[in-house]
Amino acid sequence: MEFDPPDRAEVSKARCGALHCQKDSYARSLRTRVLSCVPSREKKEKGKVWEVCLEDTVLFPEGGGQPCDLGKIGNASVIRVQNIDGDAVHFVDAALEEGAELNVEVDWERRQDLMHQHSAQHLITALAIDMFGYETLSWDLKVDPTATTTLDLGTEELKPEEMSQLEQRVNEVICKEHAVAPRWISK
Repeated sequence: MEFDPPDRAEVSKARCGALHCQKDSYARSLRTRVLSCVPSREKKEKGKVWEVCLEDTVLFPEGGGQPCDLGKIGNASVIRVQNIDGDAVHFVDAALEEGAELNVEVDWERRQDLMHQHSAQHLITALAIDMFGYETLSWDLKVDPTATTTLDLGTEELKPEEMSQLEQRVNEVICKEHAVAPRWISK
């Protein structure tokens, strides 16, 4: 999918990698300006969904195994956020006025759950490599709190004693309260 952002040289726009949510993962809201709002290019969404580009956002786009944030822009509900050619494109359920200054609000309960799961995956991966040489082959982060997130390590079977050692080490590291922050890694 190709996104054609507005040609507005006079307006500065935060790009993926420099978004407010990437500078402050704990920000829950932000007042920002709507740069563009166009009907969705997805055939099934025509007339029901709009693609919105903002000056900046507190909503993480999907990427790197992390599902996107959800929330509100003004009164419009955010259905998804995607990184399209470096732009955070918000798909919303109502048209927004271009140039309007609106509040962007993150669904904090969802954000916090996803942050915890994603951070845990990185911690488990790092320790499994360090302790046993098991790399992560895949992981599936679930946004449904009733579903189980899975992580597949590079071993046929994680022995019970390995699981116990890994769990103990993960808990030790968590108790040390190391700072965690997102960073943008270019290809």
